[in-house]
Amino acid sequence: MSNKWILSATEIETFELCRRKWAYQYLDNIKPQPSKAAQFGSAVHTFLQKYLTGNDINYETAEGRVASPGLAYLPQLLPQRFVERQVFFAKDGFIFQGIIDFLESLGNRKWLIGDHKTCSSLTYALSSQELKKNIQANIYAHWAFLEEDAEEVSLKWIYYRTKSTPKAICVESTLTHDEAERNFEPITHAANEIKRIVDSKAKSSSLPKNESACFKYGPCPFLAKCRPNSIRYQVKTTEVFKMSVPAPEIRKSAFHLYVDCAPVKSDAGYEHTIELSELLKPVLQKIKEEKELSHYRLAGYGQHVGLIANYLGEHLKNNPYDNRTAVLSSTKTPEGCDTLQTLSAAAGRVVRGF
Repeated sequence: MSNKWILSATEIETFELCRRKWAYQYLDNIKPQPSKAAQFGSAVHTFLQKYLTGNDINYETAEGRVASPGLAYLPQLLPQRFVERQVFFAKDGFIFQGIIDFLESLGNRKWLIGDHKTCSSLTYALSSQELKKNIQANIYAHWAFLEEDAEEVSLKWIYYRTKSTPKAICVESTLTHDEAERNFEPITHAANEIKRIVDSKAKSSSLPKNESACFKYGPCPFLAKCRPNSIRYQVKTTEVFKMSVPAPEIRKSAFHLYVDCAPVKSDAGYEHTIELSELLKPVLQKIKEEKELSHYRLAGYGQHVGLIANYLGEHLKNNPYDNRTAVLSSTKTPEGCDTLQTLSAAAGRVVRGF
């Protein structure tokens, strides 16, 4: 299809999240198997597609129960061409593509564009202002401005909670043509960066990685492939790991982490010894206040790991602990398991018991 590049919102969002993850998926063409959450999300989308087009549906299925709270936010009986609509448009030397979950002409050159989002917790929903700047929303809106001669696009993102009691919320925003043009500038910049990297024939492993995104929306499917190398050597009855990642957080002056063991007399004397539970108190309190969760694990399977990793990483940057501090952790506790990678990446020395 000519010599233009064809890009989707998903590819650009992946590139902006983590360039190395993007490279594994789009340069090396490694297609990860869809997670159970993604498979269930597809089932919910299929249910909603049938509902919007007036087909028979079963409300008593798992996907029916999850989708039902959001039905009140949806238009009634849309033509098939307005549901799961595949769109293309050319702009700035690229072709952008996507599949719009549902759309509707509101008259007077105004269009409604909607998207279904399944999530384990509604805390992951965008705000109205975030939706206005969202990559996917702006690509979809641009199609309406260019191909349907729209003057204004109303955005309606519906979030369906898959965990706990089914619940849905609707986030709405609007975009004018001028706003969409301004918002598209970083999208074009990302597209040009993608083209530059592809033209340079860069290796995936040479691209920067975003370690704070390793557990966003569940574990990254490329985590094992991307995991930093370690140098191992034996010391008495413990195994010591020194991380080889050249990042500011990993430095000789940082705290020492003990996993399933404790310092012995022959170790350097520490001024402070902190149990992991004590270290996490301000982190868990911040999660409780900002995410309105009584416990970080209520964010849902997989996602809770990324939540605590992000908040703990931020805490360690704002409250650096030096090598006079020993942090005691255990893989036998949920907190130890969930925080181990973040702690290991920030520590100057990691000691594990056999």
